[in-house]
Amino acid sequence: MSRLSSRHIQIKCLESDAFGLFSVVANPRSVTPYDVKRAGENVGLEFDGKKPARDVVSLVNYVLSGYFEMAHRTGLYNRQRELWESISRLTSCKVEVVRQGFLVPIRIPVFDIVFYNSQNSPLVIARLVKPQKRKDFDKRASRYLSSFITKVNKLQTKKGTLTGAIICVPSPAPAAVIQKIQQKVGANDPVNRFDSRLPQSGISLNLAAMDYGGVGVESGQYAPLGSNSSLSERNGDSEDSASTNLRLIYPEADLFPVTLVHPELSKK
Repeated sequence: MSRLSSRHIQIKCLESDAFGLFSVVANPRSVTPYDVKRAGENVGLEFDGKKPARDVVSLVNYVLSGYFEMAHRTGLYNRQRELWESISRLTSCKVEVVRQGFLVPIRIPVFDIVFYNSQNSPLVIARLVKPQKRKDFDKRASRYLSSFITKVNKLQTKKGTLTGAIICVPSPAPAAVIQKIQQKVGANDPVNRFDSRLPQSGISLNLAAMDYGGVGVESGQYAPLGSNSSLSERNGDSEDSASTNLRLIYPEADLFPVTLVHPELSKK
């Protein structure tokens, strides 16, 4: 699969003097859930050009605040510490449309999001599988997972800087995808289950499912759930914001509301 048509997002600390993700990482056992939530709210996004689709931004926000807060609350950060700590160092991400085929690449309903630090080293990678027809979806989703794992392993071999990976599929997550991840990371090991590491690269792999509200799934359209957020209002874009739900399916099921935030664009 080749990947073309990329977009860039800058990750900013809204208030440099306020509590941030790095403050949580520096002393995770002394902070409260309120502190962690406040740190997540201090993260903002700037888009270089046209803003990506809402579900793409939702997954970006999940990595930056949803997963980060959930992992701290449940203690998962102790088993996936490299991934969790690296989130505080992310400064940008690149959204890539996935295309398949060599002679005539064809766009498929999948996006890859690569997160970078200030040295432009890739630290985290996420894949979003968009809503599509349910016929044979289990087989297609399983292929999307396989190609994603291949990409993760190759990127880690080439760069050696990755700390974690997340693949997000429309809810409900196909059983074939869950089983395949469990087989890949050794889910039967009670000690290492929550590390959820790929054997070849040692990267923690997580599976999430996005609830699109059950509207227009066949056509790929969706209606995000929820209401506007105070963060979006501070960025002057409250009318174009909503919230949806992302559930971490593996290694630990957890429901976390993720606010879709579209700050004012900063075009370059």
